[in-house]
Parts: sequence; structure tokens; C-alpha cells
Amino acid sequence: MEQGNKRIDIVIIANFCGNLDGSDNNRFVYLAPILEKDCDVELITSDFNHMSKQHRHGNMLASTYKITLLHEPGYSKNISLWRFLSHWIWGSRGLRRGRKA
Repeated sequence: MEQGNKRIDIVIIANFCGNLDGSDNNRFVYLAPILEKDCDVELITSDFNHMSKQHRHGNMLASTYKITLLHEPGYSKNISLWRFLSHWIWGSRGLRRGRKA
């Protein structure tokens, strides 16, 4: 996927990435290393793990591709206005970040 000698930039934006340590079935963590063989890859995801309902800290995967964690307030219950607000805030930040890429 190179144009001449220039590598293509690929940005994956995904709010629900599960564990970034490779311990679960995560399509984004699976695809990024495959794509980075020929491209420069950045994975943009939430700093909030929606399964454990806790915030992530730092890069949780020893990867050669870039992982950017956007802050999301988080929530404690799946059915709540806080969940909607948390997703809306992350989506706004992801949209702004995606436009910069």
C-alpha cells in the first residue's frame, strides 16, 4: 500500500476497543499490525475500558504502531444518561482528532 516510496497513513478510530493487551478478541488490535507492514498506522480509542468500566493508563500493548487514548468521562451503569454523555464527549473529541490526522 505504498504510493511510490511514500507510505500511506491509516487512522483507525474506534471507541470500543476492549483490552489493548491482546487478551481478548479485538479486531482493531488484530488489524493494526497487519496494516502497519506497509502503512503508518495510528489507533485512536478511548481511555475508558467499557467492559471493566475503568480508565486505561498509558499504552497497554507493546506495539510498533501508535495508540492514542482520548479521554472519556466514563460511566458506571450501561443504562444511564452518563453513558450517553460519555459517548457524545468521546465522539466529539474523536471527530476533532480525526480531522487533524
